[in-house]
Amino acid sequence: MKKAKNKMVKGVVLAVLCCAFIFGVSTTVSAAPYIQKTAQCPRCNQLNKSYGRDANRKWYSVSVNSGQHCEPCGRTLPEEEYHMFLYSSDRYYFSCNSSKCSKFSISDRTYTKYYDNAVSEHYTNSIRDY
Repeated sequence: MKKAKNKMVKGVVLAVLCCAFIFGVSTTVSAAPYIQKTAQCPRCNQLNKSYGRDANRKWYSVSVNSGQHCEPCGRTLPEEEYHMFLYSSDRYYFSCNSSKCSKFSISDRTYTKYYDNAVSEHYTNSIRDY
């Protein structure tokens, strides 16, 4: 009976460690590091640093037909070839700290700006390249 209890305890500990490892790896891979950005205030042109972001806030799908230039590939597409690629944008939050905007409330001094991420998927004639 003692061997069965030890075996069960080892199984439970192993299951907990496996779950912790899986959740730890998936969180690390999916959470890109926050990099502070700088942007001009739309009212006074003061440069301000971001204080937060929404990762992958907007997603874009772009189709490129033959004869057009595909930005990710860097080439003009030949006849009967088409490409499609997918990318996202992060929304960054800024608050102006200049004396020109100090008369406004904090919510009126806050502004956002979108920054595009690298292409995440690319297709040639409906076949995924990356």
